[in-house]
Amino acid sequence: MGYAGTLMRWLVSGEVDAALLYGAERSSEVQTTPLIEEPLWVIGSRKAGLRSDTPVSLASLAGGKLVLPSAPHGIRALVEHACAVSNVTLDISAETNALSVQRSLVLGGHGLTILPPIAVAEDLQTGKLSGAPLADPPVARTIVLALPANRPSGRHVRCAVELLTEQARRAVESGAWPQGRWLGK
Repeated sequence: MGYAGTLMRWLVSGEVDAALLYGAERSSEVQTTPLIEEPLWVIGSRKAGLRSDTPVSLASLAGGKLVLPSAPHGIRALVEHACAVSNVTLDISAETNALSVQRSLVLGGHGLTILPPIAVAEDLQTGKLSGAPLADPPVARTIVLALPANRPSGRHVRCAVELLTEQARRAVESGAWPQGRWLGK
């Protein structure tokens, strides 16, 4: 597990044979196949009262406390781009790249965060956290399968990739991947 840039370098150098990445940039050295698109949601404590059927605008988050990953994390980049396009300034009260810390801070009422619902699916299901789709603008990220373009994949890699892809598809289609939309074949 690592950041997209690190995984891309490992793919090119042969240290890994395949990777799942969030919206990887195009590269002649890596071939990518989009698999899943997932929207980002505003996530808060139970007391925040966020509802899955009531989207929250990005502008309405201005002035509130947010717990977000630090740059250049992919979610942070997506949120900052949406803010720039919408001319919205957010108050980021805490930055952490550890999901467990982000979750703890939100559970403790230290602010809201922005995540895909799969990241806290159990907490949303049990009501420990509440969540609502981010809107105006909606923000989504794409998960892609990345393979090296500079060498053929062995049979063992192809088998592992097929199994991984099939399990991801089943998770989306069964609803186990909340709000995920299958893009693969």
